[in-house]
Amino acid sequence: MDFSPAQLEKLENEKVNHLTEVPLNVEPDPIPNMDEEELLSLTNAELRSMLASLGASTDGNKKELVERFLDAKVPHGEAPTADIEEGSTIESSTDTDIGFDSSQTLGGSDVQPRNSPPIIPEINLIPDSAMESESERREESIMKTVDGFLNHDIERAQRPSYWPWAQQMPWIERDIAVKLKQAMGEAKEKRMGRARELLDEAGPHLGERTRLLFPVCRLLQALGRGDEVPKIIDGAEKLHPSDPAVADARYRLGV
Repeated sequence: MDFSPAQLEKLENEKVNHLTEVPLNVEPDPIPNMDEEELLSLTNAELRSMLASLGASTDGNKKELVERFLDAKVPHGEAPTADIEEGSTIESSTDTDIGFDSSQTLGGSDVQPRNSPPIIPEINLIPDSAMESESERREESIMKTVDGFLNHDIERAQRPSYWPWAQQMPWIERDIAVKLKQAMGEAKEKRMGRARELLDEAGPHLGERTRLLFPVCRLLQALGRGDEVPKIIDGAEKLHPSDPAVADARYRLGV
């Protein structure tokens, strides 16, 4: 069919008018709601295309693209909305609600009002009276121990002794032997003053050692204190009448 120039011009104008009627702001296709497995089945090009439509970066491998798409699809901090069963209701409560009973339970667990301070469990404190009693018991035990030592020393001081020195805490055997040996050595060297000092240092710590009767009394005789020897032997016999060390010392000393 032949058209006249006027008809051709009219057709051209209609085509142009039809094109201008197309809306310029075309809404993009909605992004499909796909899970991770479905996204991994797509090609990298398809994933990049969807990321570009979201304005996200299209760099990286397929796993990175999928993760970026999921992050861009569901922004961080936005929690999914829980489904609410049909027919269920939610009762809202505020701080100004009256008649709230914190003892109500749901499913066997205690219900705590929102925005309420945390429940602090009660701590069973030890009563002050109990602590004081324990402290007093400890102090009493310490005092008994101290008193025991003191009483022991008093009994030792009050106990009659055959030595011419008031007895104190006994020394060990080695210390006594060393001190007496030094005193005897000084006496042999005619240093009687030093020998007396050493004997007087050891004398208060001889204890109940009757086997020391002979060496000590022999040293006293050498130092010019022989008149004290008979009294020492007599006192030892009264305290230890059947001790062979006492009888041996009397015989060897000739008193």
